[in-house]
Amino acid sequence: PDAYPTQTTNYKMVALTKQHNCPSDTISVNVSVNELPLNIIGDTAICNGESITLNTQSNATNYQWSPNNQLSSSSISSPVATPTTNTQYTVIGSTAIGCTGYDTVNIEVKNTSGSIINISSCDEYSYLGKTYTNSGIFYDTLTNSIGCDSIITIDLEIKSSTSYTDVISACEEYTWLNGFTYRQSNNQSIYTITN
Repeated sequence: PDAYPTQTTNYKMVALTKQHNCPSDTISVNVSVNELPLNIIGDTAICNGESITLNTQSNATNYQWSPNNQLSSSSISSPVATPTTNTQYTVIGSTAIGCTGYDTVNIEVKNTSGSIINISSCDEYSYLGKTYTNSGIFYDTLTNSIGCDSIITIDLEIKSSTSYTDVISACEEYTWLNGFTYRQSNNQSIYTITN
C-alpha cells in the first residue's frame, strides 16, 4: 500500500495465516517526514515605484515564485519585486531529495499623490521656505500622510511691478491720484496701482 504521511510515522504490517487468522510475521517501517522550513519576510507595504527584496531563509536548492511578473527572477531565493498593485507572492522551495516547502508574503502598494498650484504673483513668490523670482513650472516633493511622495507642481507667473516718479508743478494746490490735496511741495507721497 502507498502512504503519504505529513509527519514522521511508524507503520506495521502483520501477516496472518489463512487457517487460523494468527500472526505469522510482522514488518515495521518508520517513515521520517523531513519538513523544509521556508520563511519569507513578513507582510509589508511599499510606495508605488519602489522595490523590495523578498528575502527567503531556507535550505532549499530550487525556488519557484508566483506570480513571476515584476520580479527580478522567479527562480532565486531572494528576488527583487517591483509590484504596481497589491500582490501576494508565493514561493515553493525544494531540495535535491524532493523535500518541499512554501510560504507567502503580501506586499501592499501605497500610491503617491500630487497637486498642481497655479499662482500669479508680483515680483516674487515664497512657498515652503523657497522664494521664486522667475515664472516657470517648479516641483517640490513632500511626504504624504501614508508615507509616500507627494509631488507639488507650482505653475508660477511672476509679474514685474513698475514704478515711476510723477513730477508735477501746480499753483497753490494740487489733488493727486491718492485723493489728497497738496498745498505745499511734497516728494514723499507714494501711491500703489495694481498693474
